[in-house]
Amino acid sequence: MEESQLNLSTIKPLTKHRILIMGVAGSGKTTAGKLLAEKMGFNFIDADDFHPEMNIAKMKNGIALNDKDRESWSKFLFYAIDKVASEGKPMVVACSALKNNMQNSFIEKKFQIFHLHGTKEVVKGRLKNRQGHFFGADLLESQFVNLDMPVNAVLIELDQSVTEIVEDILRKLR
Repeated sequence: MEESQLNLSTIKPLTKHRILIMGVAGSGKTTAGKLLAEKMGFNFIDADDFHPEMNIAKMKNGIALNDKDRESWSKFLFYAIDKVASEGKPMVVACSALKNNMQNSFIEKKFQIFHLHGTKEVVKGRLKNRQGHFFGADLLESQFVNLDMPVNAVLIELDQSVTEIVEDILRKLR
């Protein structure tokens, strides 16, 4: 589908528009989020960039994060989000947002949420093919166990190409 068919000009002027791409590790949040932000002319924030070294070390060693681990990470993340928002800039954020409290924080900040959803098998295949990331396939089960299914999200099936995922999101934007 061409950009002109999607009529992106009606979306771009919304300077306070905020989009969250959420899902378990390996669902394609960062890749889809970057492409979506590029197509829309929005800022892009990857929540992974705000993990302290201690969290990254834990995940590299196959240890799942707990709520305490996520606390400082979320503070840094929301500081960055608030900074972009204070400048009146639109943004796409890629973040797992596994827990209801994190999802609610995004809702309070007026984000429209898109949940990249798929089977463990599809995600595991993606994780095994991913290069240079601190999160390995051995932690995938913990992601599904910790996922609180969002009630205020638009569900996007991830068993399609990144381009198709982004086109699906663009069609479903309110």
